[in-house]
Amino acid sequence: MNDLKVIFSSEPISPRQLNRWQESGYILKLKNGVYLLEDYKSSVHPFLVANLLYQPSYVILESALYEYGFIPDVTQTITSISPKKTWVADVLNSRFDYKKIKKDCFIGYGARKYLNYDVLMAEPEKAIADFFYLNKSRLKNDGQIDELRFDYYNLKQKIDKEKLCHYSALFNSKLLNDLIRKLIAKF
Repeated sequence: MNDLKVIFSSEPISPRQLNRWQESGYILKLKNGVYLLEDYKSSVHPFLVANLLYQPSYVILESALYEYGFIPDVTQTITSISPKKTWVADVLNSRFDYKKIKKDCFIGYGARKYLNYDVLMAEPEKAIADFFYLNKSRLKNDGQIDELRFDYYNLKQKIDKEKLCHYSALFNSKLLNDLIRKLIAKF
């Protein structure tokens, strides 16, 4: 029990002690200042790791779209958005990719529960707006949008079209707004 008190106390832990715990296999270093108890590495949700590795950030793109049931395929890369610079990390046999957006566009996200932890994820409408914004150069026609295999019935049930257009307008991109209108016309 004394070990738990030390780990969860407010007292600083020396780098030397952290190294010993790593060498003994008790903890894993995810990055400077972020550690995970070895026994919990298989039970921690990758979205929580994504939030902790790079702050502030929230989960977007295919990761969020899959979670909402909008697309059928999940990717191995967990992509998040941040007002800070673009960054990539390979941790726990996963790739975590962070895309930079303007501070004005860093809105439209909230906490969702995963294994008793709050994880920051884009709202459904913002997940779509972010996805189309970051992929607008490769989504120039209806055929390319269809290749994404969106579940249009699910979109119709869950998406507030006005809210989606509002989030799209934040990026101040005519191409993005046109793509969102094409998507909306499909559901």
